[in-house]
Order: sequence, then structure tokens, then C-alpha cells
Amino acid sequence: MITVLSESKQVAKKDYECMASKFILEAGLDAFDYSISELRAIAKAKRQEFKIVEGQTYLRQSNMIDGSFYYFKAIPEIHDICLRRGLYEI
Repeated sequence: MITVLSESKQVAKKDYECMASKFILEAGLDAFDYSISELRAIAKAKRQEFKIVEGQTYLRQSNMIDGSFYYFKAIPEIHDICLRRGLYEI
């Protein structure tokens, strides 16, 4: 079980991997009937090679899972899609 310790929006000082994108890629783009706005967000992330680029606002969480601490970084729109579609639970 994941415990979110803190969550904030940050401005990227360098490029980071969007950790939420891997959940969309693993599910596959045909897995859901994505809305037009969701497809636009996914296409934009794909153009950026699923990275958070320098200067972009991103979501940063401090999380704990099975006693291990880690940071989760994601493009907010991609994170929202994962939440709506239940991709973190798969």
C-alpha cells in the first residue's frame, strides 16, 4: 500500500522522467476510450518523450511503500488521467 506523505507542484529545473506515463504505456492506448482532451495530453507527453521538461510544472509526491521512501514525479495531466482511469490500481 502506498502512503502519500506530501504532495506539491514544482517547476522543473531539469528534465525528469514522468513516472505516471509508464502506467498509461503499460495499459496501452487502446485500453480505454480516452477523451479528446486526454488524448491531447498523452500526445503532448509523447512529443516530450514522456519527460517532464525543464521549466514545466510537475507534481511531486513524497511516498512510502513497504517501508521504503521515494519521490514520485509526474506531469499533472497524465497523473489525472491515471487517477480517473484507475491505472495505479492495476
